Amino acid sequence: MASHDSGEATVRQILAATDFSQRSRRAVRRAAMLARESGARLLLVHVVDDDRSARMVEADAVVARATLGEMKDELTGGAACEARVEMGDPFDGIIRTARASGAELIVMGAHRRQLLRDVFVGTSIERVTRSRVAPVLMVNGEPEAPYRRALLGVDLSEHSASALRFAREAGILSHAEVTLAHAFDAFGKGKLSFSGVERAKIQQYVSEVEPEARANVAEFFAKYFPQGPEPMATRVAEGPAAVVVSAVAQSVDADLVIVATHGLSGIAKLLLGSVTETLMRDLDRDILAVPPPAIS
Repeated sequence: MASHDSGEATVRQILAATDFSQRSRRAVRRAAMLARESGARLLLVHVVDDDRSARMVEADAVVARATLGEMKDELTGGAACEARVEMGDPFDGIIRTARASGAELIVMGAHRRQLLRDVFVGTSIERVTRSRVAPVLMVNGEPEAPYRRALLGVDLSEHSASALRFAREAGILSHAEVTLAHAFDAFGKGKLSFSGVERAKIQQYVSEVEPEARANVAEFFAKYFPQGPEPMATRVAEGPAAVVVSAVAQSVDADLVIVATHGLSGIAKLLLGSVTETLMRDLDRDILAVPPPAIS
């Protein structure tokens, strides 16, 4: 069932960062689509590296302004849009501009996938996401239509609930059918396996633990969404969270995966960060990474 939210979208300012690559052009098109859907203003930003001679920086800035103007005309499709060239390190420029403009959503192209697929930490999008200035939408796919099939990965924390609320209130899910994915641990599985218990009995043990995990998901909805949202398909599976979310995303052919960048405290917080990092590094689908709400 598609969600078709009736509430007014709350995102008023979207920042789309571009380095003029094909990856970032896709991000600009998606950002413009979301801006038109929600009525938000779009800020199109390119950051010129200023760690060079003044002559080179100014020459690049002139080219960048012209290219941004062309992108604005070609890709934004009538969305209320401002184009801006900033100077500095790409990460610093994006964060500085996001803070100054009050951006409520940052849209960026996927990182450049290398032969070494684990080269993700330290990329601009990883650093922007980790800064937690605003939710970050990493665009992988060609934006031909509003999102149709979204997958929400949850750890049953308040932050997971906030991620779903943000996506709904921002209008990102206004045309989407949403599936929830939750990974659970069968804590005795490792001990049984180590003890040489046959695989069939281990699987039986896992199947006996699963109803408790499903009950926990029901409690999650009752606690954080007592008035709704609409019922959604739920997939519960035993295993590492990133593996489960990736598998469900493939099985439902999700064009968007939503995750909270941090969930529980302590070690669990670090692990959830690792899950988000793994998904953003490896998954070839759009990913919305939502940080915890700012404490007022």
